[in-house]
Amino acid sequence: MRAMSTESSYKSVEKLLFSKDRNLYVISPFVSTYYLKVLKRISSRKNVYLITSEAAFKKSIEISGSYKFGRPKVAHAAIVLAMFAAAYLVSEYIAALIFLDAMAAWCMFYTISMPSRHKKSRMHVRVVRGNFVHEKVYISDSMAITGSANLTYSGMHKNTERISLIDDGKEIRELRRHFEELWHKAGN
Repeated sequence: MRAMSTESSYKSVEKLLFSKDRNLYVISPFVSTYYLKVLKRISSRKNVYLITSEAAFKKSIEISGSYKFGRPKVAHAAIVLAMFAAAYLVSEYIAALIFLDAMAAWCMFYTISMPSRHKKSRMHVRVVRGNFVHEKVYISDSMAITGSANLTYSGMHKNTERISLIDDGKEIRELRRHFEELWHKAGN
C-alpha cells in the first residue's frame, strides 16, 4: 500500500478507471456530470458499478439532464412504420408486395451493414437512501484506491486529497466484499 497527498491524485484514480480490467467498482458520495459521462463511456467495455448518495446523485442528474445509460434509439421502428404506411398507399396489390420486399431488403441491409452507434452499456448504479455514504473507494480487478477524493473535478483536480493505493490481492478482495455488502444494502 502506498499513500499520497497531492492535487494530482486524479492520475492514480484515472489510471484505475481506464485500466484494462473487466470490472470497476466505485463508491463516491459526489459524482460530477463529467465523471458520470466518463463512467458511461467506460461501461461500453467493462462492468461499472457505482454506489452514491441520493441527494448528490439527484443533483448530478439535474445538472446532466437525465439518467439514461445505454438506452437504444428506436430509429429502426420508425423506418418499418414508414415502410408499411408507404405500402398501404400503393394501390395495386402486386406493386405493394414488390415495394414491401424492396423496403424489407433495404432495411435488412441497413441494419446489418451499419455499425451500431450505441454500444451496450454495462453501467449499474445503486443510490443509498436515508444514510449518507461518505466513503470514497475505487476498485478494479487488480488495484484499489481509498481516501478522501470524490469523483468530481474539484476532488480530482483542485483539492489536496489523501489517497491510498492498494495492490495487495487480499486487501482488494476485502474491499470488494465490503462493496458488495453496501451494494446489497442499497437495493435498487
